[in-house]
Amino acid sequence: MSNADITGAEAAARYAIAVLNHASATADVSEWTRLTAPDCETCAGFTSDITETGPDPDGVVLVESSKPTEINPGTFYTVALIVSQEPYTRPDGSASEGGGFALLLALRFTDSWTVEAIDVGPSDAPWAS
Repeated sequence: MSNADITGAEAAARYAIAVLNHASATADVSEWTRLTAPDCETCAGFTSDITETGPDPDGVVLVESSKPTEINPGTFYTVALIVSQEPYTRPDGSASEGGGFALLLALRFTDSWTVEAIDVGPSDAPWAS
């Protein structure tokens, strides 16, 4: 993950999901907010949801596959992830159906990786395959 290349970007994207899962399970968003850009609206939305609802240990997502793309060598990459989530009951008692979906992470490397943006879509989104 310390490499500023396509392999590092893919590792950084998978790490970001692991950090998001940890934040969801524990309500500790400190590493998530360090890893994400302040102007990433989806990232901020995840942070807000986690801090408002509290720990949700069953709400984790599993990365099924990843497809990294180099945009600007050594600096900017995207990684399309196909992820899945098992059905579960949220802390507020509502049901989550689970299922598969796609995440597109835009990542920038300066001295370390930063998630600049996240797009969420269906698993058959054109950018996901």
